[in-house]
Parts: sequence; C-alpha cells; structure tokens
Amino acid sequence: MISDLLQSVGLIFDVLGVLFIIHFFKKKEYKESSPFGIPTNTAELLTDLANDARLGSYLLVFGFTFQLLGLWIEPIILLFKGFYE
Repeated sequence: MISDLLQSVGLIFDVLGVLFIIHFFKKKEYKESSPFGIPTNTAELLTDLANDARLGSYLLVFGFTFQLLGLWIEPIILLFKGFYE
C-alpha cells in the first residue's frame, strides 16, 4: 500500500516537472518571437525562465526518487523484519 502511494506521488512529481519544463520552452519561444524584443522587465523575465527550468528539473528528480523508494520500500521493510525476528 505504501509503495503504491510513493510511486503515485513520484509519478505526479514527474508529470509536474515535465509540465514546468514545457512551460519554460513555451516562454522561451515567446521571448524569441516577440516583435518588440525582450519585455521591459528583463530581469524578472529571465529569473522566471531560470526558475521554471530549475523547478521542473527538481520535480523530476524528486519524482524519480519517490518512485525508486516506492519500488524498494517493501523489500527493505522485509529485510529489517528478518533482522528483528
């Protein structure tokens, strides 16, 4: 049960990470195709672009970690139960 929950949470984090990265590329396309160049608030735009890609990468890493933990949690629990019996 807990392994299914961890794997589901990991999958949700992975999907969110992919969505953040896709959003990053769409913002980048908008910035490059804007007829008036970069908007006036350049520092905020560039910070948002960097944070979106970084956050998406972190979400993917957390998602992979939760999925691996969900896969290995039951064998680890069974291993420790064997030590204590």
